Amino acid sequence: MTTVQHVAVIVEEDVILQDLPDLTTALADLMALIYALNLQYSKELRDAFERIHKVFMELGTERSGRVQSFQTKLLL
Repeated sequence: MTTVQHVAVIVEEDVILQDLPDLTTALADLMALIYALNLQYSKELRDAFERIHKVFMELGTERSGRVQSFQTKLLL
């Protein structure tokens, strides 16, 4: 089993937040920063961030076909 020793939020190679207690907190803080600073999702992670944003955090009403499909699969 892997043990997480250091959790931080890094944006464009700069450490923004560090010594976070767990990955859940880091993800929530990252999503809050993206929203508050109106940052663009990276191309590589755009779909993952959109799913987290719209499905798990229930923000926004418009959902792409991929996100709708993912949400439907989760609910089955």
